[in-house]
Amino acid sequence: MSDALLMAVLDALLPGDATLPPASRAGLDVAKLAAPAQPLLARIDARAFLAADAAGRSDLLRAVAQSDPVAFRECLDRALAAYYQAPTVLAVFGWRSEPPMPQGHELIGDDGPALALLDTVRDRGPLWRR
Repeated sequence: MSDALLMAVLDALLPGDATLPPASRAGLDVAKLAAPAQPLLARIDARAFLAADAAGRSDLLRAVAQSDPVAFRECLDRALAAYYQAPTVLAVFGWRSEPPMPQGHELIGDDGPALALLDTVRDRGPLWRR
C-alpha cells in the first residue's frame, strides 16, 4: 500500500471546500490511518484509482463500499475522527486544538436562557451525604 493511494482515497472521502482543507492538507497522521485503511485499500486497483478523476474515484469507492461495507465504514470512521481533530481543521472552525483540561475553555458571557436551564440543578442542592 502506498501513501499516495491512501492520501488519494482520503482526499476523495474528505475533499474539503472553500474553507476546509482537503485531507491531504489537513496534517493527518498517515501512519495511524494506514492499518485501518488496509482492508479498504486492498480492494482498490491503485493504478485505476490514481488515474481516475474525482467522479471516477467516487464511483470506485462506492463500489468498494458496497462490496465490503465494514471495511469502508472502519476506514471512514477513522478518517473522519482524524480529520476533525486536526489542528488545521479545528482552526477553520475557530476552535482551540489544545485539550480542555487543565486550562479549560473560555465560557461565553452571561447567556440567560442557557443558565436558566441549570436552575433546577442548583435548586436541588448537594446530593451527597455530609
